[in-house]
Amino acid sequence: MTEKVRKLSVVVFLVFLFNFLFSVESTAEERVVGVVFSADIPVYHEVHKKFLNKLRKTGYTKKIKFLYQKPNPDSLAWSNAVRKLIAYDATILITYGSGATEAATYETANIPIVYTLVYDPVKSGIKGRNLYGVGYSIPVTSLLRYLKRTTDVKKLGVLASEIEPSSKTQAKHVSDACKDFNMEKVLLNVKNEEEIRIKLKLFSFDALFITDSALLAKSITSIFRIINERSIPIVSTIQGTEDYSLINLHPDIDEIANALYRTFLKVIKEDRKVKGKREIVQRSKLIYNMKISKRLGLQPSIQLITGADRIIK
Repeated sequence: MTEKVRKLSVVVFLVFLFNFLFSVESTAEERVVGVVFSADIPVYHEVHKKFLNKLRKTGYTKKIKFLYQKPNPDSLAWSNAVRKLIAYDATILITYGSGATEAATYETANIPIVYTLVYDPVKSGIKGRNLYGVGYSIPVTSLLRYLKRTTDVKKLGVLASEIEPSSKTQAKHVSDACKDFNMEKVLLNVKNEEEIRIKLKLFSFDALFITDSALLAKSITSIFRIINERSIPIVSTIQGTEDYSLINLHPDIDEIANALYRTFLKVIKEDRKVKGKREIVQRSKLIYNMKISKRLGLQPSIQLITGADRIIK
């Protein structure tokens, strides 16, 4: 071997060694963050995209490896999704929706869980020393008041997911509010899409309230197909169901993403002594679908037109 070839070999070896050591160092510094959606639905994607855009500006995304699980809305599927991320050594979990959040609390008491898009987390029983998150509150009484001004409702169907704590809590709040508006509630508790179809066809009501649920959001086209045949209005609290709802009242997604960003930074910086492990977003968006109003033969509501953040024509 000539002297020139020997020197070249040494240089190549040193370059390889440097790249290897740098790679090991980078990998050691990289944090694995597991993300679980309660279902693969648009609102979770939208919030997560806004959250990542804010996180990129801090430079943290270069130090984080995100692993994703987007299971079907089912208790066992949520638990399996969380277990997979734990097996991949996730150091933080981000959970979207109360279903995945509750499953995560059953699977780990040590890994920090940052949850988001959970309605009234305290009353929904979302608790644990490793929990940090973003809940929200919306005035369901306002939604019922707008509905009553639009059409005469004597019996209100309340569709709720039995496997999601937030959906059950919201259904209770709606059921309680029905008394103030002289409405009879028809509570429809479901666990899967088949039960949704059966109960929607089995029970009679004048309007349908769809509570916040990954299962119900995932099944919205099936729900709408059945309800549309009966010419019954839908009201909903899920962003992404506006095209199917006469009235939609959902939490402000920008506020949700901002709160998630702030909470996540607390956790990743291990600043856990900061007062407040939970943020509650109270700002909401009101959407009025005049296209559905016309199809159902309803008179336009002046209050809704003036109060809505967006009108679908």
